[in-house]
Amino acid sequence: MGIRTTAATLSVLGMVALIAGCDTRIAGTATSVEGAGAQSGAPSSTGSPEQSRPAAGDCTNQTDLAVLDCSESHDAEIVEAGQFPANMPDTLPDENTVTRQVLPGCRESVATFVGSPHYDVTSVRAWLYWPSEQDWAAGQRWRMCAAVETNADGQPSRRSGSLRGALAGNGYLDFQLCSSTRPSKSELKRVSCDGPHVAEAIPGVLDLGDPSDPFPSEQSINDRAMPHCNQAATRYVGTTGRPDIAVAWRWPSEQEWAEGFTNVTCYVETQRPVRGRVHNLGGAPLPG
Repeated sequence: MGIRTTAATLSVLGMVALIAGCDTRIAGTATSVEGAGAQSGAPSSTGSPEQSRPAAGDCTNQTDLAVLDCSESHDAEIVEAGQFPANMPDTLPDENTVTRQVLPGCRESVATFVGSPHYDVTSVRAWLYWPSEQDWAAGQRWRMCAAVETNADGQPSRRSGSLRGALAGNGYLDFQLCSSTRPSKSELKRVSCDGPHVAEAIPGVLDLGDPSDPFPSEQSINDRAMPHCNQAATRYVGTTGRPDIAVAWRWPSEQEWAEGFTNVTCYVETQRPVRGRVHNLGGAPLPG
């Protein structure tokens, strides 16, 4: 069965402000978090029977979409499966067209499945699958939405066990994104939160609207993001007024806005690399 697949990833812009809330701001630059549009293919075999594909609740392999029990090693967990509308063209649409149509709904399904609307601060991603060009021409119109745990390169990593409800409460800490580079200045470089890092993604994503809404201006995003992310950072760190911790936020490009990335993601940045999180640090010294 031929397949097309894409990750729900995010290219972003950034700004930074001191956690104390003063008006010092440093502009970030346009960058890519993980790269968009990851694709892979399996040997094509058109006309595969419907029952050979995973259904919602099944786990699977990225390359062949074999049906697996989630207690087995797998790299994707199907949260929703369906069909494209009957009025789709006979020729497979380009990836941007496909993702604009189904990725917003997939992201919502994944958020519900993992138990948190804040999964963009973690290594968990929404992932789409749809037929290859050959299978599309043969009349296949299936689509599947999966929850995946990604590695540092943004690709699905193998795991055992379900992601259902995994991010509820403080579950996000098991999947939290940390970076050895500053999100206010450059592309994120994902690293373990237990190893040296200078940035931590924090819960409290800011919803800016709907994919069908006009793309907001940079000024309007910053006007909403600054107080929101400062408050989120205060809750996360447990204090304000630390000159050694700053707040950064990142938001989508216009293309990703149309694909369902309609939120701002907040980060805390430390003055020097730390080992261990600054979660609930309060007035204590930076760790490590």
